[in-house]
Amino acid sequence: MREIKFRGKTLDNGNWVYGYYVKLNKHDEEFNYILTGESDLFFGSGSCAETFKKYEIDINSVGQYAGLKDKNGVEIYEGDIVKKIIETGKGGKTKKYTVVFDYDSFCLLNEETFAFGFSKNGNLLKGEIIGNIHQNPDLLK
Repeated sequence: MREIKFRGKTLDNGNWVYGYYVKLNKHDEEFNYILTGESDLFFGSGSCAETFKKYEIDINSVGQYAGLKDKNGVEIYEGDIVKKIIETGKGGKTKKYTVVFDYDSFCLLNEETFAFGFSKNGNLLKGEIIGNIHQNPDLLK
């Protein structure tokens, strides 16, 4: 089973945080958070000892962990930019893709193609993360 977690950039300083994504609505305002850490629930006692840290994040930066790693062991998230070598009859051709979640699956997308099933044993075949669309959109040019 794949691990469910998210990342997002904090509103206060723009740092990336990783953990659980939570959206709260309070008085007709929407708040988006990443929670890091753990929570110990004591069922039956009516108490909850929480050790979560809460970070308000930019909703446009939120990406879910794909449950995969690149060829270097780096976790892959929605919005990452992947450089991948495509085998051709004349050797390899390097292409860049964005990781997206569509059609109920994580996929690689560029201006030419939409690729599914790009992993073996949870690792991206011959691909590596070179940045993300939030910090490095120029990498896709």
